[in-house]
Amino acid sequence: MKSLSSHEPLVSIVLPLFGSHRAVETAAAVCKAWLDQDVPCEVVLATATKVDALRFDDPGDERLRILEFSPGTRSLSALRNAAAAAARAPMLYLGDGDIVPLGRSFVRRALEVAGCGVLTQPWMYRVVGTRDVSQIRVPNQPPRQACFFRAAPDGHLLPIDGELFGWHNDTLWVRPPPGALPDDPTSMRPRVPFHWGGVILPRRLFEQVGGYCERYIGWGGEDDDLLFKLASRATLTRAWRAIPDLTCLHVEHPRPPVNENVERNRRLLAERMASGATTMIDMDVADMRRRVPMPDRGAEHRA
Repeated sequence: MKSLSSHEPLVSIVLPLFGSHRAVETAAAVCKAWLDQDVPCEVVLATATKVDALRFDDPGDERLRILEFSPGTRSLSALRNAAAAAARAPMLYLGDGDIVPLGRSFVRRALEVAGCGVLTQPWMYRVVGTRDVSQIRVPNQPPRQACFFRAAPDGHLLPIDGELFGWHNDTLWVRPPPGALPDDPTSMRPRVPFHWGGVILPRRLFEQVGGYCERYIGWGGEDDDLLFKLASRATLTRAWRAIPDLTCLHVEHPRPPVNENVERNRRLLAERMASGATTMIDMDVADMRRRVPMPDRGAEHRA
């Protein structure tokens, strides 16, 4: 792997990691896939999980930086904002620690379509029954436009029959094949066939809208909040419509039942959206200016 001494990154990949999320097991392979892109990238991983739980192939790679926070941190927004604040590239890709870009040209093609705007929500394969993404073999061409897959013993992706696509409010949803997600509450089983919060955008625009709102706790709401703000300042291109063969892969894991935090986040999102994007942005920009400088918020480590 080359380091920043030979070239500066064009894109900073922003990844959060907290709690006992399965992404702890996939983060190393995910980071490697981003660093293997055919355009210069760096990865900034903000984690509330112990750094020694993460194992990377090249511990001296300067393109991978880890910001370590208290294990009690439960705000994905705070972790993502911290990673974005430490980014050195003019473009950001907002991802997750258990979502892998498929193909070395993923970032280059995303940049070409995004231009100076925002590209979001690439098509996503949801792989069930495996935790080891490093052994999965990326197909040159997907076997068909599908969402749910299993990994064969040799690593090839095999679509699972029985998934059902449907539309709701101009958004494509998919009901998983029978038995694919047995541990999920019934109400939480429907998925979208794309990475809802995956976004590539100029870092300056991210800062202009105040980044992520840090009032959300745990899972849910922060992605919708950011996309709502961005849509008021730029044209959002949905990758799953504009460039459906730009694909990523998610290692499926059980979703938690609807709990107090999820309901609280939903109410918060509704209240903020009702106030309008301008008010939301003004609040978040003010919060961004009040945040404690990075060195006091988390310790930086090399991989």
